[in-house]
Formats: sequence, C-alpha cells, structure tokens
Amino acid sequence: MRKKDPSINNYPGLYGEAHVSLQEHYLFAERIETRSIGFDWSIQAHTHPGILQVFLVETGEFELLHGSGSEHHAAPFLTVIPSSIVHGFRFGSHVRGWIISISELRFAALWRDAGSVSAFADQMLMITRFEHPYATDVISGLMAAVEREQHIQDNEQPLMLQACLQQLFLVIRRLIETSDEHHAETGSAAGHLRKLKQIIQRKAGLVTVEELAEQMNLSAAHLNRISRQLTGLSVSGLIADQVVIEAKKLLLYTNLTVAEIGYKLNFDYPNYFARFFRLHTGSSPKAFRSRKTL
Repeated sequence: MRKKDPSINNYPGLYGEAHVSLQEHYLFAERIETRSIGFDWSIQAHTHPGILQVFLVETGEFELLHGSGSEHHAAPFLTVIPSSIVHGFRFGSHVRGWIISISELRFAALWRDAGSVSAFADQMLMITRFEHPYATDVISGLMAAVEREQHIQDNEQPLMLQACLQQLFLVIRRLIETSDEHHAETGSAAGHLRKLKQIIQRKAGLVTVEELAEQMNLSAAHLNRISRQLTGLSVSGLIADQVVIEAKKLLLYTNLTVAEIGYKLNFDYPNYFARFFRLHTGSSPKAFRSRKTL
C-alpha cells in the first residue's frame, strides 16, 4: 500500500539510522548539536514514519526545510513535527538546543483520559514567542528532564517519564493557544494535507483514496501529489500508517482476537491482516501483542 518518494529518506529511528525497527514505546531525547555536528550541521529532507518530534533551538540561526520550501529562523524557536512530514535543517554551527523523538503510539498513550490534548499533533507547528511563565529556559528544563530520566532504570522511571512528557506537551499546548505568532505549514496544499490526515484519523484508516477525494472535492491524482510533496508518501501510504496505529491500539488495549481485529479493520481474511501488519511493523500481530509494553 505504501509508495515512497525515492528522493526522500525515511528513518524509523533517529536521523541516519536506516536499519532499525520502530518500537511502539520508542522515545529518545538529545541535544541538537550531539547528532548535527556529525552531519556537518546539515540534515537533509527526510521523514520519520510513526514518530513525532519536538525541536527547541535555544541559540543560533538555521534554515528549516519542509515540503513546500524552506524558511530562515533564529532562536528562540520551537517546532512540533508529526509523523511522515518532510523536514530537514541547515544549522549554523552556533545552534544549541534539544530534540525529543517519541513514537505516535507512546504519545497517544499519554492522553488516554484526555484525547483532545493531542489534537495539535497532526500538523507542523512553530512557536517563536514564549509567553510568561513559559520562557525558553523552562521548555529547555523540561526537555532536559526527559533526557535525564531516559537513562534512569528503576521502578519509578516509567511514571516519572510519563509525568515529564505530559508536562512538556501541556506547556507546548498552552504556548500554541496563547501565541499570536504560532503558525502551521502555510499554503493551500498544507491545509489540504491537514484535512486529509484528520479525515483518515477520524475514519481510523477505514477509507479509500476515492472516498477521500470525493469528500475533499479534489481529484485522487491531486491528493496524491499533495501527499507526496509534503510527506513523501502516497495517500494510500497515509491510510496504511493509520491502519497500523489502529491495529496496535486494538492489540494492546482490547481482548479481541487477531482475526477479529483483522475483520474490524476491513481485511477479508485474518492472514491478509497478519501479512499487512508484518510488512509494516516487522512483527506478527501475536508477537506484537505479547510484548505488552509502551
């Protein structure tokens, strides 16, 4: 189902890590300069299917690359980049800041009792003004806490990490809501993509390209052009990604059998579902369910 633009690299982990498997509980925090210096401060356009990222630039200037072009920015700057959105950076050597990468499934698990909190994560968001009491150093401190906790191994670590992540994303949500300067990707194409992803998410991936085109009053060919331009994936690829997310939720949080989940997700036969799941995750549904971790 997925068709990728061969000119855009897709990394299931950190930038440059092409041969790893994305784990449902994936989380990694690091300084921007830690990885960027090894790539001569130039991060080529790429995507991270299944991963949401937060970048905080504390000092320095840089160029942000995205599906519709590039923009010059200077610190302080924060951006939230959801799964499969094409992005890249050309950092100045004086750039300092933080990056947090988290799997969409782990992010969704943060808000089981407050699903609306995660609504902002379906579009690229940029913040250039940090309103009191959430100055840049506050955000930096929260991201540093995540980085610190990821290396601690004790019984309290999962709960502490969850608390740190929830606080970080709630603060970002407040900044988004109060800042006049925040903006999502601009242009009609980005608007179409946001609507497209919202419909796919609302339909739990149980929708065809033709149905989406009809709902959006656009041709299927035009929708595919927009999707490839901004994400590197066809519309079918976006649908497949959402079906995988729904399958993982059902495997982790329900007692439905694998066959029942397959039928619920509109697969005609259980083996079709199992083959699809393995293709997109590298694991069988039963093996994935047996891990039972986030």
